[in-house]
Amino acid sequence: MRLISSILCISAIILFAGCGMYTLESSWNDREIKVDGIDSDGEWENARFFLEEEKCIIGLLNDGEALTIRLSSISPQASSLALKGGMDIWFDPAGGQEKVLGIRLAPVEDDGSFGTQRRKGAGKRAEKSNISEGMAINLTSEVTLCYGKTDRGVTLSQREAAEKGINISANSNGRNLVIEMRIPLTRTDITPYAISEGELGKTIGVGFESRAVKILAQRERRNGSRGRSGGMNDMRSGGRNMGGMNGGRSDSGSSPVMPDMIELWLKVKLAAEES
Repeated sequence: MRLISSILCISAIILFAGCGMYTLESSWNDREIKVDGIDSDGEWENARFFLEEEKCIIGLLNDGEALTIRLSSISPQASSLALKGGMDIWFDPAGGQEKVLGIRLAPVEDDGSFGTQRRKGAGKRAEKSNISEGMAINLTSEVTLCYGKTDRGVTLSQREAAEKGINISANSNGRNLVIEMRIPLTRTDITPYAISEGELGKTIGVGFESRAVKILAQRERRNGSRGRSGGMNDMRSGGRNMGGMNGGRSDSGSSPVMPDMIELWLKVKLAAEES
């Protein structure tokens, strides 16, 4: 009931800009936001947008120094895919979909089928458990920062990234995913990874992309078989690797149904300084 009530309280004008982009306006940050990846309604009051088709809630606040963003996925399937395949978050200072500044979240290991990031303190029993069982999982024990999609980037701990001005936290219970981050607007010696030149009132592009489908497609090409467990067939058919999601299985001979994924771009207009 809390989730439903939260959604009903969100009132915002959302424009669809074409080319798969939503146009949203950031609000001036007049409050203290704790970047902890926890779904706390009070912090983001009057600064949230519910994207029904994407099954997610976006929060946007900025001041003269940084943009603070929250993404909450309410799709268990999309959240599970983000855990198992990792996430890319991109920023385009020109307001389009150019991948200029990137933040990569590593996949979380489940049963060995995905990822490189192990849950801290996980023993053999925990490593074999399904990540959709409701355990709290942190995706940001390490992050990779890069400029451009061909840049291998630099991989840092959450604390090291914060020292460079990138504060980010992403947590999931295997059903819902919450990502919160604070990204500098202006590139300096202290904040070498930043969105733009700090021009308030301008429009920037922000993209969220799950890497799971690309990973499984590459695996299928290597295996040379679409029928192998853990491939695209399992994903499209709502199989076990989706955390038990049903309703996606296609009948024999019909076109496969693509799973829910976190894959969207936003045109975000930064708020001008509050008078």
